[in-house]
Amino acid sequence: EETKTINVANAMPLAARYMENGDLLVLCDTKLINVSGGEIKSEYNFSGGDVAEFHIGEDSVAAVCSDNAVSSENEVFLFDSQGQLVYNKSVKGKINSVCCDKSAVYVLCDDSIISISADGSEKSVSCDASVEDIVVLYGTLLKCEKLGTSSVKFE
Repeated sequence: EETKTINVANAMPLAARYMENGDLLVLCDTKLINVSGGEIKSEYNFSGGDVAEFHIGEDSVAAVCSDNAVSSENEVFLFDSQGQLVYNKSVKGKINSVCCDKSAVYVLCDDSIISISADGSEKSVSCDASVEDIVVLYGTLLKCEKLGTSSVKFE
């Protein structure tokens, strides 16, 4: 196979993943880049700060940007498998973790878990400090604690 090199100025790669459509999505600290056929197909520049939390799923990408480490205002982004912005939304408070699937971004805050649907609507459930992480597994959102995991239900 042929090797290609792509140079990206003013950005540090954080993670990369080949999507089901064959595109390579590269998440950097300041932008998301879609590489297809060895060339940059598109890029999205985060103007609201650097990426603080992120998750690259099989069919979507979630990123959280904040101006600084102690910011109480964060911008949450959801991208599709081609690196196109589905939506972005402002979330207040410290964000500890983020994960996504093509239908929503899930955000773990200090005292709640927020679901932001692809249409931008929000739901939340309270949680306590024992929740260390959240993951989407086979279409189910799980909260991870020291003593085990359990599913999260938004009502």
